[in-house]
Amino acid sequence: MHPVLVCILYMRKDYERLFQQLCPVEPPERLLAHIQKRIAAEGRRMAHRRVFLLGGIALVSLAALVPAAQYVVKEFYRTGFYEYLSLLFSDSGSLSAYWQEFLLSLAESLPLVASIAFLSVLLTFLGSAKFAIRNAHTAFMRTQLT
Repeated sequence: MHPVLVCILYMRKDYERLFQQLCPVEPPERLLAHIQKRIAAEGRRMAHRRVFLLGGIALVSLAALVPAAQYVVKEFYRTGFYEYLSLLFSDSGSLSAYWQEFLLSLAESLPLVASIAFLSVLLTFLGSAKFAIRNAHTAFMRTQLT
């Protein structure tokens, strides 16, 4: 046998004998409660951080929502989408004959970039507000562990 392998086998027998002779160590009585308190405190601290971070993101996206909405409305009027849409309600009889061309014109005049920008700001606001409210419960609750 290789000398390194012999050393490992011999050491293994010594460790097994050593562990058999050791007395079991008892943990302190309040150790589990202390660990649970620390875990709960760390969870609340992380929830505080998430609430403030996500709340800040929600406020910034709420402030950006107004200019994004103004940009979308301006683009709806600039591209002529509003005129096509009002034609749908004012002269629906003639649209039945030319509905395919009307839908293509409507799709072509849709301000896609402005709509995507507005929807991304809106979804950012809604998502960050949702998660901030969800984390606020964890951050500001007081639980007593026994």
